[in-house]
Amino acid sequence: MDTITEKALEVLRKYPLCCTCLGRLFAGLGKGIGNKLRGESIKSLLTMQADSALREGDQKALETIKILAATGWKPAQQIASTLGINYEEKDCMICFNKLTNENIENIARKIEDRLREYEFKTFLVGSRIPGFIKILEENIFSEFSLIYAESIRKDIDREIGKKLEEILKREVDFHYPEVVAIVDIYTGNIEVNVSPLFIKGKYLKHEAGIPQTPWLCRNCWGVGCTKCGYKGREYDNSVSEFISLPAVRLSGAIDYVFHAAGREDLDAFVKGEGRPFIIELKEPRKRTIDFKEYSELVHKYSEGKVEVKDLNYASRSEVRLLKTYIEKAKKRYLAIVTFESPICEAAIKEVEKYFTNRVIEQQTPIRVLSRRADKVRKKYVYSIAAQKIDDYTLSFEILADAGLYIKELIHGDLGRTSPSISEFLGIMPKSIKLTILEVLEGKIQKP
Repeated sequence: MDTITEKALEVLRKYPLCCTCLGRLFAGLGKGIGNKLRGESIKSLLTMQADSALREGDQKALETIKILAATGWKPAQQIASTLGINYEEKDCMICFNKLTNENIENIARKIEDRLREYEFKTFLVGSRIPGFIKILEENIFSEFSLIYAESIRKDIDREIGKKLEEILKREVDFHYPEVVAIVDIYTGNIEVNVSPLFIKGKYLKHEAGIPQTPWLCRNCWGVGCTKCGYKGREYDNSVSEFISLPAVRLSGAIDYVFHAAGREDLDAFVKGEGRPFIIELKEPRKRTIDFKEYSELVHKYSEGKVEVKDLNYASRSEVRLLKTYIEKAKKRYLAIVTFESPICEAAIKEVEKYFTNRVIEQQTPIRVLSRRADKVRKKYVYSIAAQKIDDYTLSFEILADAGLYIKELIHGDLGRTSPSISEFLGIMPKSIKLTILEVLEGKIQKP
């Protein structure tokens, strides 16, 4: 079995390596020892062994001195100079002599300078390694059966990370860092990736006629034409813009993604508890948001048409939960419906009774066929509470599965939704005004 020094010399005979890259070949041996110190220790021991052998007349040790001197190892170079041994100094074949303390310090300082414009508490360092270096390193590990070696990537990430921690006085976070610095020690390039900032809350929509997200002009699809007045869109504003643009302004983000628990119709209101949403702010420069100021900005920007509440910070995992949340959610609606004929009191009670825990088969509504697959979906209506406003007008408070189209539940959509309220009553509605009162998490036990 080869000793560590025998194995190291065998490697150095073929591959000149700096102390750090040599020490990394044995990184799994010994605790609390840096790779540079580990490599220096190995080269020191090899130098002493060779010097001792030379003093005893073993001329074979000259080769060891020559090999070590070629790696830039000063103690071996001094012996070579004294003995008149010729050698050619070569750069480290793996890092090209980039893993010096001075270079690590310089890179850390450059990263610090790049991060000055961002507010953050946690960070992480990553590195880019050329493909040929990774292949060379893996070949060395395999060729010499170096089972305790670690990659140069791991070494770079750790050493620059430790230096940055010391400089920045902030913590490394391996799971959810707020900023990530990607370093290429070979080119000197530094790339900064800033994690998104997530803000969650609920919104109320106090005015109809505002889409949840921007609607592009259906004639030009955003290019601009005479039909849309060269605006490129059907409506000037949207709920997502009213909510997100003030957050972009406060955070200094470069862009945003708006996530919501479902969507309401253009002409629907959102009242009561509101609709849950999360804003994903891209590359924010500021991560601490004054939610009171933010709420006021939304109110001002939307001229009171949209309101936000229950604001807090969120995470990426909550975005995923929000998307599954709506699949499991139920919603409470208020519908004010004016019918073509008068409605009697008895019929009102019958509607409430009939639509308690009722399965609804709903084929994709005609109005959304252009953007939804045409298929039949089964949804539940859990309860309907009806009140008479006048002989022709009723209010319905409806609790149903998310994803059930409520207007179609009322008018039947030419028989595509069954049963429907108009089908049950035998009377068609003239107008429907819809308000979302609440989005509820979880499911009511289905019949």
